[in-house]
Amino acid sequence: MEEVKKFLSSAGLRPADIPTALVIHEVLGVSVLLSAWAACWAVKPSRTLLTALQVRKMPEWQKAQENVNKSKLINFVRNSKYLSSRRGAELGVAFGESYFLRKLCMPVLIPLKLWMTYQLVGWARRGLEEEAETGH
Repeated sequence: MEEVKKFLSSAGLRPADIPTALVIHEVLGVSVLLSAWAACWAVKPSRTLLTALQVRKMPEWQKAQENVNKSKLINFVRNSKYLSSRRGAELGVAFGESYFLRKLCMPVLIPLKLWMTYQLVGWARRGLEEEAETGH
């Protein structure tokens, strides 16, 4: 635990920054999920790109399909009285595609989210410190 404290303090982070960092990290994660889902719904990558990836990455594709079937959010969308069954099916497929693509991009997304969280926490803390100094 001391090593973690030393690492965080060497990066300029305080224990009080942890809740802010967690909120920022989760907001970034939800943003990635929703934007990937929307992009897959609009572009429909399964018609082209995902067919080739599906063959090469069959276990990941099957996991994505399982997650679509288990997802409470997808079941809510599919059973929504505000969406047609066709639109619900399209959103379900788009969710599976986005899950698959996010898993493929995980080696890039995780470090990127951590770096962005670190930058945003520092930016927020500097803003609060400046505000405290000026009294506004």
